[in-house]
Amino acid sequence: MKRFQKALLGVVVSGALLFSAQAAELSSSAQDTLQSAMTKVQQEIKDYGQLKTLGFTGENCEIILSNLNAKQYLVNLTADSTHKYGILDKTTGKLVVPVEYDYYIALDGTETLVSQYDADHHPSYWFADETGKLTPMKLPSGYELATYEPNSNVFVLFKNAKKPVYDPYSGDGPATLIEDVTFFALADRDMNIILDDIDMVPDWYADFFIAKTGSTKWERVGKAGADGNGTCGLFDPKTGKFVGKHDFNQIFWYDQHFIGTRSRGTKSYLLDGKGGETLLPANVKEYSSWAKTEVAAAEEHGLIESFSYPKLDITRENFTMLAMNLYNKIYPNKEIPAPETKFADCSDDPNVNNAAALGIVTGYEDGTFRPYKTISRQEAATMLDRLYAALGGQTELIADPAYADDAQLGDWARGSVYAMRQTGIMQGKENNRFCPTDGYTAEQSIVTIERMYQIIK
Repeated sequence: MKRFQKALLGVVVSGALLFSAQAAELSSSAQDTLQSAMTKVQQEIKDYGQLKTLGFTGENCEIILSNLNAKQYLVNLTADSTHKYGILDKTTGKLVVPVEYDYYIALDGTETLVSQYDADHHPSYWFADETGKLTPMKLPSGYELATYEPNSNVFVLFKNAKKPVYDPYSGDGPATLIEDVTFFALADRDMNIILDDIDMVPDWYADFFIAKTGSTKWERVGKAGADGNGTCGLFDPKTGKFVGKHDFNQIFWYDQHFIGTRSRGTKSYLLDGKGGETLLPANVKEYSSWAKTEVAAAEEHGLIESFSYPKLDITRENFTMLAMNLYNKIYPNKEIPAPETKFADCSDDPNVNNAAALGIVTGYEDGTFRPYKTISRQEAATMLDRLYAALGGQTELIADPAYADDAQLGDWARGSVYAMRQTGIMQGKENNRFCPTDGYTAEQSIVTIERMYQIIK
């Protein structure tokens, strides 16, 4: 879940209103500035076929236009510390939604949710389509809107309910008090509840919500908030079901992996998102002895990123991040051309975009990058070879003995596997085997990036 969405949910949990804008009418000077701006916008579109000016100022008033979707601009008017929003048609330059709404959420590229407060600061919501048509959105009884998770097309709702909360910090000694506990729910666009009884902020990662349900007892945590005794699981909003077991005390998203712990917390499990789980060794958080020297060097050279579980296989996105750390270290000021196309599931990641433009990484036929997919050893060799070439490195293949499992190498990877062996950047395993389909860990990735740095620098 994005940082700003978590911040909004934090406001909800604290008991404050989600939206801070105050319902207020625009002053006459702000209205004049808005009218003048709209006149200029329409003239520019008429004269040039596009909008050239995106900012306008007036007396105690500022108007900023920003891209909302393919057909619309968002109009953000700030006057006397009050924000008002509207929607502008890119073709005509005319307002299709007036600048009188207190908040907005961009939805799926064609719809926008706008809200407006009444005199008692109660919000009402509407869906605005690409023509500006407004359709009211009615929340389920008792719930308020927290936020929207665009990658899941799911709304997060909340409500408060009175529950007995054990408070060890009570001034008169430990006591059980009846207090408000915040519950969350997930709902689809039509406000059908997909999952309720969630008593922690549901976090969204890699196609799933981490959700805790089933609490029957609550205990004060610190000076604020209450922790329930429910259990956590990975909830798939597409199927409306939990994937795998729903009996974890906590589930974390570490190094782009789901890690679950059960009640005693002494054992950790890697969750594969398909219902499977693998018990992790106790030393999974430690770097191997063979890797520590080169990992320390990589950290000194600014090439490393923080990994909580370095022995786990690295994801495509995290490997790309390490690759671009090295590229930017060697070429700190070199301009990188924009990629011809951006991946549908990773369009906002500058490392992925830059690596794609340099030819270091490629995507899949369906236009995706699959950032959380782990890489194999032969995939790592291929990306390392491309990175080496982008940094100006050259190799000449020599007639060294082939790996014993050469026949298992993909034709697309064979040249890279032997090129990386020749440079000493990436070697094989025991018994002269390369093991091309084995996973490639974070610590192995860091070590090979450091080795390449030593060669290229």
